[in-house]
Amino acid sequence: MEIIYRKDIKPDTDQIVEVYNSSGINRPTTDKERIGKMYANSNLVWTAWDKNKLVGISRIKIYNEINNIIRTQR
Repeated sequence: MEIIYRKDIKPDTDQIVEVYNSSGINRPTTDKERIGKMYANSNLVWTAWDKNKLVGISRIKIYNEINNIIRTQR
């Protein structure tokens, strides 16, 4: 088995749900619309493939943060 890692593919929701369900982690995989939105709104998605089968997935969502600096006069 040779695993190929890619960041240029966002798999379809059914493939993502299959990976979640086979992993044993507890995720709301019956809500496919929610999962689809999670990945559609991600800044970066890494996938792991064994030939044409998705075997792993990771996503990154970067939230914009505003830092304010207030200067007070003395």
